[in-house]
Order: sequence, then C-alpha cells, then structure tokens
Amino acid sequence: MKVTRAKCAGACYGVQRALNMALDTASEGSRAVTLGPLIHNPQVVAQLAERGIRAVENPDQAVEGSVIIRSHGVTPQVRREIEARGLPVVDATCPHVARAQKAAAKLARECGRVVVVGEAGHPEVEGLVAYAREAGGEVLVAGRAADVPASLSGKVGVVVQTTQTREAFEEAWEKTKNNTGMTLVVAVNYGSRQEILRAVNRCAEEAAARTADGLAPKEFSAEDFERGLYTAGMPDPDLVIRTSGEVRLSNFLLWQVAYSEFVVTDVLWPDFDRYELLRCLLEFQGRDRRFGAVK
Repeated sequence: MKVTRAKCAGACYGVQRALNMALDTASEGSRAVTLGPLIHNPQVVAQLAERGIRAVENPDQAVEGSVIIRSHGVTPQVRREIEARGLPVVDATCPHVARAQKAAAKLARECGRVVVVGEAGHPEVEGLVAYAREAGGEVLVAGRAADVPASLSGKVGVVVQTTQTREAFEEAWEKTKNNTGMTLVVAVNYGSRQEILRAVNRCAEEAAARTADGLAPKEFSAEDFERGLYTAGMPDPDLVIRTSGEVRLSNFLLWQVAYSEFVVTDVLWPDFDRYELLRCLLEFQGRDRRFGAVK
C-alpha cells in the first residue's frame, strides 16, 4: 500500500481562529469555558482543559471566567442567555458563519421563506435556522436537493452551511434556478463613457428640438438623462463583483454604480464559479447600505 503524505493538514480557518482566541485568553491567566467542544479533537480539547479552558453544554454551566463562543456560532437566544450572565464573552464565531447568520435573517425578511442547505441538528445549521425564524421567516432545512418540496416556488432565499460541499450548493441551485425574479443583461463591447456621451447628446438633441419648435427651455432631470443610457428601464445594480483582485471600475457603469456595493475577489474570472458567487453574496448581505445617508 502506498501512503501519500499531504502537504498541509490541520483545522479550517474558523476553527484555527477560535483556537488562537482561546489560547490568547488562557495566556492572560483567565479561566474560561467553551459552549461545546472547540474542536472535534479529544487531544486538543484535553490540552485546553489543562490550560483552564473547559467545555460545557449550556450557558447555565458557566459560573466564572470568560465564555467562548466556538466557530459554529450560537442561536440568538443562547447569545442573550450568555449576555444575561454578565460574564466576559469571547466571540470566536467564524466570520463566514456570522455572515451566513446575517444573510439568513435578511433573506427571511425579504423573501419570507429560507432554505438552509446543511446537516439538520448541526450547531451551525441550528443557528442559521434560529436567525431566519427570529426574523419572521419560514425555514426548511435541506440536506440535499431531494429534500426541497417540488411545490416550492416564488421568491426563496438559500443559505448554505459553510462546511457543506460545492455539490450540495449546486443541488440547491439546480432545484431553485428556474424561480422567477431575476433579469440577465449581457454587455458586449460596452463602454460607459460612450454611453454617457450618448445620453448627453440625446438631451442636447431634445433641447435643440424644443428651441426649434419655439418651446421654453427645459431643465433636464436625472430621469431624463437615464432614458438615454443603454440601461434605460433597468434598476441600478446593488452589487458589483470585481474578479482577479482588480480594484477599479474599468469604464463600467460609471453612472449606474453610484450607490452600488463592491466586492473584490482574488479569484480569476475563468475560475469564478457558483460557490464563489455565493461567498460574494454572503459578504454583500452583511453590508449596511445607506445610499448616501448619514447614520
């Protein structure tokens, strides 16, 4: 039998981050508890216990020291119970999980129904379900596409457990891809400066025509100007994704993206797939959009 040694091995980003935060807490001489094992590794859990960090099952068992929320996150109710105890909280929720929690709540408010693709009973999935339900949504947990009812139609939000495979996401995608509510626009040989000049010329032509007809001058509005754009009749984009790590507009929708959110990913365009799109959407759903207002 041939044994091949992997170049890299260890915990995922979220778990490693939680471990580092727990060890930092221990290095300060503080005792602490984690809500559930911090990692699925008995040896590491035992080592943490030797350093004063033990695992408990619920907030009631936390009587002293800090309370560490592990990378899976917790439900809103559990978070409130922790805060009510008045103990210091070390929130080690994985940033990806935190974004998914915000997305679940946002989609519940916007769509009314949310499909959570993941393992029923998993702590992360329980949290996603709780966030969506607390926001007033009807929630369905689907481990695979076959678990989604065939009668499901209309606007549905989809949130995927961060530890799920790409195949699980693609199954959910296939199941809901024919739902209505989205418009695809393809821009070929497009240039925004040329588009803006076209709109200006349209306004100038209309002004000249009014003068020739003996009509009073007209003050053109933004709506008048937009009727001369290639995107006339289309809503401005909510999100602009730049691939390849490029941080520039590249003469793209200079007028329309005034209040759009931008997400820059290092993934190259040929490698940009549905799974990376989901990550970008999760980041977008965590944004606080103000459209120029002061908060």
